[in-house]
Amino acid sequence: MSRAASFVEVKLTAEAIAHATQLAVCRQKESERQGLKGKYGGPAGGVLALQYHQIGARGEIAVATFFNWAWPTTVNTFSAPDLLDYIQVRTRSKHHYDLIIRSSDANDEIFIHATSEHDDTVRIHGWIHGLSAKNSKWWANHGGREPAYFVPRTQLNSIESLRD
Repeated sequence: MSRAASFVEVKLTAEAIAHATQLAVCRQKESERQGLKGKYGGPAGGVLALQYHQIGARGEIAVATFFNWAWPTTVNTFSAPDLLDYIQVRTRSKHHYDLIIRSSDANDEIFIHATSEHDDTVRIHGWIHGLSAKNSKWWANHGGREPAYFVPRTQLNSIESLRD
């Protein structure tokens, strides 16, 4: 597989942004209704939790748009794949952040790394299989939150290689 040397950018339409925002609000309201706590040290509610949902939804719709895949816009599916039956989209809030993988993440799924700095452009950096991402040299504790694997963008497969 070719390693990601850069990224592709997907510029979201106003309609896509509105759709992602609506889904984020639904996800947040449902989480609050169920009294769910933020996982891995993340916020449980409020504006910051809603922003996390918005960033995640933007990443999902950007990847779906890039590949021309259906975007299922699910609520309460948590660790289930975001796209198709085996694709997880992990979207982070800064373009320089690495892909984050948790110990509990599926080994046999593909994880796509996207970033969105809360504008209309999402960067898609590349992808990796879950098992390949669980390399002990990437195990770290950043920001005082629960440790995880932080996969450098240079270790990701090119997003274009998923088209093959």
